[in-house]
Amino acid sequence: NFVFAEGVLFDKEMTQIILCTSSKSGNYTIPSTITTISENAFLGCKKLTSIVIPNSVTEIGDWAFSGCSGLTSIVIPNSVTKIGYYAFDKCSSLKTISIPKGLRYPSHAFQGSAKLNRH
Repeated sequence: NFVFAEGVLFDKEMTQIILCTSSKSGNYTIPSTITTISENAFLGCKKLTSIVIPNSVTEIGDWAFSGCSGLTSIVIPNSVTKIGYYAFDKCSSLKTISIPKGLRYPSHAFQGSAKLNRH
């Protein structure tokens, strides 16, 4: 069983984002019940310009935001303990990202995000 709201597919318990429709645009605030952003969840959501990730999120899956070429900045909360492979691949407009101090992530998590400054 699933929940579908505002163009986003969640698991029944609303703890996991499974998929966002590629037509989703503008700013999106992830609900505070979410702990996992699944693999490919926002893949190719080119019209998203901003994502707010709540402190409830602990995991960002492989390719989770890959191809989100409209994203310009993102803050990863201290609650995140895992960033997957190519999680922010080809986010070509991404200029700034705040990453919790000490969080380890694959070197290619931000591949194709050439303008990026990591804080």
